[in-house]
Amino acid sequence: MELHLHPGEAGDRVGSLYRQLREAIVDGRLRSGDRLPPTRTLAEDVGVARATVTAAYERLVAEGLADGRVGAGTFVAAGVRALQALNSEAPAAPMPVAGPLALSVVKPRPLPSEVRYDLRHGRPDPALFPLREWRALHVSEVSRTDLLRTAHDLAGEPALRAAVARHLGRSRGIAATAEDVVITRGTQQALDLLARTLLRPADVVAIESPAYIDAFAAFEGVRARLTGVPVDRDGLVVDRMPSRAALVYCTPAHQSPLGPVMSLTRRAALLAWARTAGAWVVEDDYDTEYRYDHRALDPMRTLDREGRVLYVGSVSKTLSPRLRVGWLLAPAAVRAAVLQVKEFLDPFGERATQRAMARFIDDGRLAVHVRRTGAVYAARREVLLEAVARELPTFDVIPGAAGLHITLTCDREPIDLDELVTRCARRGVLLRTVREASVSTSTPAPGTVSDGIILGFGTIEERDIPAATAEVARCAYGDGPRAR
Repeated sequence: MELHLHPGEAGDRVGSLYRQLREAIVDGRLRSGDRLPPTRTLAEDVGVARATVTAAYERLVAEGLADGRVGAGTFVAAGVRALQALNSEAPAAPMPVAGPLALSVVKPRPLPSEVRYDLRHGRPDPALFPLREWRALHVSEVSRTDLLRTAHDLAGEPALRAAVARHLGRSRGIAATAEDVVITRGTQQALDLLARTLLRPADVVAIESPAYIDAFAAFEGVRARLTGVPVDRDGLVVDRMPSRAALVYCTPAHQSPLGPVMSLTRRAALLAWARTAGAWVVEDDYDTEYRYDHRALDPMRTLDREGRVLYVGSVSKTLSPRLRVGWLLAPAAVRAAVLQVKEFLDPFGERATQRAMARFIDDGRLAVHVRRTGAVYAARREVLLEAVARELPTFDVIPGAAGLHITLTCDREPIDLDELVTRCARRGVLLRTVREASVSTSTPAPGTVSDGIILGFGTIEERDIPAATAEVARCAYGDGPRAR
């Protein structure tokens, strides 16, 4: 096997080398148990620093594609056998694409009025939004965009589609072109369009339980039947998937709201299940931009060889949900059907906003913003973890190192979490339980989480976190001494 670094990849040598090795493992050129070349040897062959090869190997190990053995070297992991077997099979028959459905209505959830501390999750801090930069770009585009012109592109402004394709290539390792991208008004619209395109009333949708709570509305809005699938520390428990479903919704890179990353073995098993069931896989790349331990694993879409994975994302967690800019990557047949639905529901996008976002991404401002705000959120997360350890000793933090929230379970001492949330609301503290984001499952699998509380740190100032956590503790334990 030969590896090459092309001139255009000089700025991302680690990523280029990693992707070539990853491709060789996934398609079976490197088999389970094969030893990768020593780092020094491969560095000399390719013409890069040894540290570059080491970093690429570390990414393969982090994703479960390789194992590092002290004193022996780096080897292709045993867990890739299932994935390679899946990719060696003949392609399955094409899946049907349905047409549009009539518009459905979803009632909004009521929210408490008086708020002292907002610990709800999935909310970036509006005070960190780069208002001056964005306003200058947006005003410039408004002044030079003919908002009343008749010609338009249903898939979105070409400049933004190209910028998103480049952004996903750099940040998430996805090989895509502008043609592959459909711009949406956030993740919610992407899910809604897919639901209206691919589902019919009474179709079964398998969905993580717990899950991104607003995904329920998109699928229930077309009267689909939701089947909850439990989640453990390796992500979606594929062994608990229904035998048949039209679609599965998941968040592999950062499970919402629990936080684990779906393991490579589970990803391969889910793709195999989708092949057998003839189902679509909707991959919501939820809240992966902010990570506090290592680089995010590449999306499941990069493992998909049959066009079953429909990838969605947005800038809602990095910039603001008010911008309503998201994207959908789907095979050509699905993309064409989605655009038919979009033409009926939302034919005209916000051109000035889309053009401004294209410039914001291509100028490198989005990457700078993520780095700057990531440091702020990392500090808040650290303070919150310290406060939880001090004030909520009977709660355990579910391991997870990304996003804008942490999730706690309370198995050591029985506490009515619904009542806890109610008491917190009376004291002006907003938070949510895991159960609120859950769909009933048949029998919970061992090691799965059925309930807990979710504490967001996106919109709360660092200085307020200790006081907010102390209020939660008072509601949990009363004013007596804390259980230790």
